[in-house]
Amino acid sequence: MKKTGLQGYKKNFIRFLSVFMIVFPWITYLNLEQYTEAEKSIFGGYEGISIDFFLQQKVVVLVLVAVIALLWFLGERFLPQKVDNQVPLLKGNNKVLFVLSGVFVLGTVISTVFSSYQKNALWGSPTVGEGLWVLLGYVVIIFAFYNSFANEYAFDMAKIAITALTGITLFLSLIEWFYKPLLEIGLVQALVAPAKYADIVTQMKAVVFDDAIALTLYNPGYFGGFVCLLLPFVLMYCLQAKKMQEKLLYGGLFAGLLFSVVTANTTTALYIVIFEVVVVLVACLFAPMTGTDTKNSSKQSATKGLLLQSGGMLVVAIVALLLSGSITGNSFFNIFSNANSATGNTQAE
Repeated sequence: MKKTGLQGYKKNFIRFLSVFMIVFPWITYLNLEQYTEAEKSIFGGYEGISIDFFLQQKVVVLVLVAVIALLWFLGERFLPQKVDNQVPLLKGNNKVLFVLSGVFVLGTVISTVFSSYQKNALWGSPTVGEGLWVLLGYVVIIFAFYNSFANEYAFDMAKIAITALTGITLFLSLIEWFYKPLLEIGLVQALVAPAKYADIVTQMKAVVFDDAIALTLYNPGYFGGFVCLLLPFVLMYCLQAKKMQEKLLYGGLFAGLLFSVVTANTTTALYIVIFEVVVVLVACLFAPMTGTDTKNSSKQSATKGLLLQSGGMLVVAIVALLLSGSITGNSFFNIFSNANSATGNTQAE
């Protein structure tokens, strides 16, 4: 990628988004909310009360970050004395992207306007769904990442953020599998709930998914999907690494993510991971052949090297899945035949 000079404020915004990427998945705090009559007729609950650790606080943070991102984009377009015209979002063939996003936004707004439950439509319902502001926030944040991470500096920051996020994920996965669920650990309980609800939190037991891990991501299905988002990046970093230490680092993280998929015990995530591995390996094999400024011998050498690396990573994937299955007892062959719907939740005894 061609180096481009970035103004200081742009770098600061990239850093802000990178930190958001690392922190956002782990935002966890107890939220108790009484179901409305409409919600009681649709959703289950503990005596009509929603006990939520996963969604509500994330909703607040996501909307706040979306507002910051929108104000930032408007500010950098109108406030500087010399407007920076290097705006990837406004270049290239992005008209289709804007049109499709506009259709999504319009449909969401119309659905909200004609909804019989305005409060739920605007803010969502505890533990089970996002409202209008969150759905609009998704669009803004996706555009913000698209616009900000189209340069070499941002790619390096994203790599650091994804590496840190993967490391945190694996560390917490090992704790949950070999020790106990995070929400049953005293220190975590003290961090995720106010003192007045300490008695509620100390009674929490992960009774529904006693054979799978979910961390603080609500259920193993969500956790498996989260791992699927990280894995292709880690695999690409491993294949593209120049130094042996870096290859070992990302090879280890890749194997760890495969372990996490097995311990999540969700069929869909395992299928997706296998598909991702195949797609990334094939893409890396054909990438050297698309260059126009490389000699044929260099192309052949690069292709041969990537072929060896891809074969090695495929072996790593198979061995990691087999070892993970033997360690956890969740053989990935059994996961194929025993799908886990992953729709439960941590409950109070």
